[in-house]
Amino acid sequence: MTDRLQEQREITYRIGWRKGTIRAGEATEAHPAPEDRRRAFRNDVRISWVWRPVPFLPVPVVAALFCLVPAFLFGAVVWLVMQLKLLE
Repeated sequence: MTDRLQEQREITYRIGWRKGTIRAGEATEAHPAPEDRRRAFRNDVRISWVWRPVPFLPVPVVAALFCLVPAFLFGAVVWLVMQLKLLE
């Protein structure tokens, strides 16, 4: 009798706006492994050009340049404002 009850058992769940049921004895679909999702993300043609490696500079130099960009832009804005002030 317990085998028969387990075969007919059905669980209803709701996660956010999604609602579904799980029936005993059915195979569940597995989620892709995180490595597979990362590989699929990297292989996406639309964004693959963004994440390509920089072949001519070492990583610490690129990181330093990346951190200096905001300082350079701030200096450029201040210089432009001073130039506008001199035009008056």
